[in-house]
Amino acid sequence: MASAGDRWTQKPQYRVGLLVLERKRDGFDVAWGKKTRGKCWEALVTICGNNGYALKPLNGDHERVADDRSLRRALQKAHVDVDVVVATQPTISDGRLAAVLAQACAVPVVLWATPENPDVRGSPVGGVSSNSLVGTHLFAATLRQLGRRDVELVYQDQDWTAAASQLSRAIARAAGTARIKTAKIGLIGHQAPGFVDLHPDPFALHKTFQGCVLEHVGLADLVQAADGIDQASVDADRKVNVPGAFADRVDDERSSRLYIALKRLVEAENLDAIAIRCWPELPRDYGQWPYLAVTRLADEGLPVACEGDVDGALTMLCCKFLGCGAPYISDWLEHDQTSFVCWHGGMCPTCLTSDPGDGGGPRIRPHFNNKKPAVVDATLKPGMDLCGNQPVRRV
Repeated sequence: MASAGDRWTQKPQYRVGLLVLERKRDGFDVAWGKKTRGKCWEALVTICGNNGYALKPLNGDHERVADDRSLRRALQKAHVDVDVVVATQPTISDGRLAAVLAQACAVPVVLWATPENPDVRGSPVGGVSSNSLVGTHLFAATLRQLGRRDVELVYQDQDWTAAASQLSRAIARAAGTARIKTAKIGLIGHQAPGFVDLHPDPFALHKTFQGCVLEHVGLADLVQAADGIDQASVDADRKVNVPGAFADRVDDERSSRLYIALKRLVEAENLDAIAIRCWPELPRDYGQWPYLAVTRLADEGLPVACEGDVDGALTMLCCKFLGCGAPYISDWLEHDQTSFVCWHGGMCPTCLTSDPGDGGGPRIRPHFNNKKPAVVDATLKPGMDLCGNQPVRRV
């Protein structure tokens, strides 16, 4: 389950702990190790600042983490305050600590191998100033052999810029993988008619993602909750400046009722993402498509998949935990060798759409098919990166 602070943000707010592993007796180039340690901290300060992460040093009061007891003391801080540990050894640490790290660390680990001193390469002693990569490989192999699969390894030699980029992705992968294991997905209704391949298996979901759970809510329960929203809350929501609420706004208070009911459901049940059966019952029987409500929730950071697509909701949540920003699933209409055409039913997050001045900005319209409200008519913003099962491409 995401933290309460993460639920209504586009990107996760991970807490990162820096652990510097050493050994009791000095070895190799101590001055280089001290300099590298400072550069590691500076790099993480920048990474965390750019991504909205919190950073915490795990070596208390510059304590040397060099034996079993000191390592366990440092990791006790990580159990409460940290989502992922970045462990580095600017000069090679004691390899025996790898087993302790595997046993005592309750969160994912990113092992960061730092470079040798380029000024001593080719010296008579072989230019070995840190041996960091050797020590990091040793730790990685030990952790994996001991069954830890939540381990990442980062190394980019002297290129600190490339190392920071690789480290940023490794932190997101490690922390995001841990988050998805405790995620809770809500299914409202079932899959849309004919979409049999979307039918979820909650036990397979739990097994595949090592803990992720599915909660089912009846569509009738949602409608009942929407009808039960007090009028004062509905009137207050109707005054909110919803993106796309121009003069041609065609939705009525039922859209606000669906939005409030969905948001309260998410809060009450601690849901990290939802999949909703958006047709045919809601527009046919309730008289309102849920797409404006879905767009608003997506803009606030909640992954929402339509047509009861639980796998889609889970994929969107993975993208969010990886730091990709607002996720969105679209129908793939046609393609050729150089381009493709996609379209959506009217629930694209407005943060991914063109600006109103470009002519493709969000506008609230009736659905093109049955003319019932309320969908968000918009075009995707040009120049965005696309993420999926294929290499990243530009729109």
